[in-house]
Amino acid sequence: MGAEVINQSKVAKRNYSLVDHINSSTLDPKAKTELLIRLTGKRRTMLNGAVFMMQNPDLLRFDDFDHALEALAGVNNEYGLGSVEVYLQREIDAVRRLSDKTLSVENKSLCLYTLQNMMLALGDYEVKEGQKSGYMPKFLQDECQMMLKAANLNMDLDRVRESVRSSAYRDKKNPTLANWDFLDSDLVKKNMESMSHNRVEEKTVVDVTPKQEGRPQVSDTRYLGRARISDATDQEVDRILGKALARFNSFNLQDNLYDFFNFVKDSFQSSSQDVEMTTDYNTLHEVVLATLQRMVEMSSAQQQRIMKQNQMGERSL
Repeated sequence: MGAEVINQSKVAKRNYSLVDHINSSTLDPKAKTELLIRLTGKRRTMLNGAVFMMQNPDLLRFDDFDHALEALAGVNNEYGLGSVEVYLQREIDAVRRLSDKTLSVENKSLCLYTLQNMMLALGDYEVKEGQKSGYMPKFLQDECQMMLKAANLNMDLDRVRESVRSSAYRDKKNPTLANWDFLDSDLVKKNMESMSHNRVEEKTVVDVTPKQEGRPQVSDTRYLGRARISDATDQEVDRILGKALARFNSFNLQDNLYDFFNFVKDSFQSSSQDVEMTTDYNTLHEVVLATLQRMVEMSSAQQQRIMKQNQMGERSL
């Protein structure tokens, strides 16, 4: 995965201008351009996606994308970023509803990648000069809550994690999008509903019916394969894990997800030697989830050891 950070002079040399869009927007064109530069961090693929959405009103007006930028212009603290995420999620839903005849799979992939990464980028957005927001996107909060719930039900976390990812929007011609998986928030909600009711319903993504050995499982029809992270990312998770364990435990994660997210994000971005990796939001997403997963798995293993020791002690008496 490349971070794709490009300098502003290269942006200027492109054969498009961000300022050309927007007669209908209430934002000043220059202000809107500056917002996009700040939000994307000048990442090439995200900029391309933003420009595509602005230059193709015939496909979809992308109104919610405009509303997101307008909301972003009025943000002066991290709490205001919630409305920005809502608009970006609405735009994601609108893009997904378009048929392949209206919007090609390649362009749909570009738009969805851009919008979902913009939501992740809100955590790095400077609400004031030199002050990052620390905002944890709600769709990531929901995914973490799903993982914690699954851990409590003793489910296979790799399979649960993969059950909400879709490879349907990959673009093999684009190196950034060739292996990209879209996180489907609708599937996260369905998983949570299923786990909350502890029963199987028609079209349920996660099957929480215990097998004979009592271990819940994810339906194989939705299993996209075990989590895939690079060796470099895996090393980063191991490095961060020790520090995270000293500050958090699996019992207080649910109430401290904001602090956990920012702790992992700051640890990942500040001390890694791989600049490209630490400025890639998809990699950050995987590091956060992988760190959380290993923490709860270690806690579960420790609890099982304690229970086994207690049982052995009772038998010896």
